[in-house]
Amino acid sequence: MTDQIERDVRDHAKTISELVNEIGKMKSERSTESEVKKIKDEYLDERLERIEGAVRDIYKLGKWILAAVGSTLIVAIVGFILKGGLVG
Repeated sequence: MTDQIERDVRDHAKTISELVNEIGKMKSERSTESEVKKIKDEYLDERLERIEGAVRDIYKLGKWILAAVGSTLIVAIVGFILKGGLVG
């Protein structure tokens, strides 16, 4: 009778240790998934910052182009006026 109880206790202990190992593996996998997600988020943040910087640079370039076109137009009008305008 005591042999039966000892075998049951050993079986239960073995089952418990297997369950503890499985739980440890699951926690490890979750931790790994969490770390991968964190790295992906950091990479995504870096990419978004670079994209935002590129958009800002494009806006700055657009302002310069607009200034160049505007100043060229003003110079052309002033040159036209100095040459006599519509009279000449």
